[in-house]
Amino acid sequence: ALKHTNGAPLIEFYNHNGYDDIALQGGVVTFNVLHDDGSYVGFAEVSCIAAVHNILIRTGCFCNPGACQWFLRLSNADIRKQYEAGHVCSDFTDLVDGMPTGAVRMSFGYMTRVNDVDKAVTMIRDCYLTTAAARLRIMESAKLPDALRHVPQRLRPQLKRICIYPIKSCGAFDITTAWPLTNSGFKYDRSWMIVDVNGMAITQKHFTRLCLIRPIVKLKEDILELRFPGMSAVQVPLQMDAVSAANRIESSFCQSKVCNDLVEGLDCGEEVGNWLSDCLETTGLRLVRQNAERRTQDGVSKDISLANQAQFLLVNRASVRWLANKVETEKEPLDYTVDRFRGNLILETASPFEENSFEEISIGGVDFKVDGFCTRCQMICIDQHNGQKTNEPLRTIAREFGGKIRFGIYLSLKTPQTENTLVSCSEEVRIKKQEEHEAEQ
Repeated sequence: ALKHTNGAPLIEFYNHNGYDDIALQGGVVTFNVLHDDGSYVGFAEVSCIAAVHNILIRTGCFCNPGACQWFLRLSNADIRKQYEAGHVCSDFTDLVDGMPTGAVRMSFGYMTRVNDVDKAVTMIRDCYLTTAAARLRIMESAKLPDALRHVPQRLRPQLKRICIYPIKSCGAFDITTAWPLTNSGFKYDRSWMIVDVNGMAITQKHFTRLCLIRPIVKLKEDILELRFPGMSAVQVPLQMDAVSAANRIESSFCQSKVCNDLVEGLDCGEEVGNWLSDCLETTGLRLVRQNAERRTQDGVSKDISLANQAQFLLVNRASVRWLANKVETEKEPLDYTVDRFRGNLILETASPFEENSFEEISIGGVDFKVDGFCTRCQMICIDQHNGQKTNEPLRTIAREFGGKIRFGIYLSLKTPQTENTLVSCSEEVRIKKQEEHEAEQ
């Protein structure tokens, strides 16, 4: 049997009685290819590989959706999710949230020779006991049928979403198009914070309902709008210098600390302060807008907003999917789990944890360098959609990685950017990995 180097099976076969008795099983072999972590390879990708090798296969559910559901162990909810994602019969939507919508079928008959079987086995072995980059090169080595030409793009890393968190520790503002940069990170990312009566920044560690405060950046109106369940929205200007002279006088100067760094800001006024106090049922809260560069206690300036560690945090959706499949309880939609990690750049690669070997990443014309791994805490155990605390996914991360609580990578700009340079989800993503750098040396 074909196996990965870690001993995991390469193929998952679908049959009732095995292949030993020709009276019970004919020459039709149905299967899916598996990655070394047990996740599925999409059948459309296998179709591309087979086309390059001039091997004819059939993919999908083979006009038998009932058997397909039974063998793939799909629940009715899984089937509904796949069709809600746009999957229809005979298309090449082969995976939805990591679950297969069909399989691969090879049929052996009177004209089949042993060398034909050997060729098929060799194709699977050579193409799937290797890297995603190597498979991509194989697929690009020949002209694919028109219906399959879009499939290789799936093996390329893709930027799925950009998320900014205008107010430190509050909810995300999602972007699926493009967003401007500054030299300290994404524009308006963690530009505000909420402080208590002592001037200390508050976080979800003690106020879990902060995640329910949803900031909406309205660029055209130059307004930040805050929303909270059961309350009317409140607005503050994006730029403090846009406040009228009378209101600007009322904005008091505030000093605070973020991760022991000294930060300075301006109080955004009574209205939003009272609104926040009502939301969180805590008196004396104030919204503060950062208005000066951040400095260490030694006085060294830092090109970073009010984020804890770095300008950007990258989270790989493929890695989150792998983790979600390992979680045994407290199941939730994949995007809910992604949201727990509060990334700025939500990337998706062909395989999980490819980001752990990244050295540099370029999105369009913007270059980033990797600053290290993100060490996680109990905050990822807060459901960002209801503010409730859970045991997962921190427990599974600790179990699967021998107590190392790391997930995601920190990035910073490799070179300063001109004002309003955009990062776009539609731009090409290029990766430079550590092993590639070592090979160059």
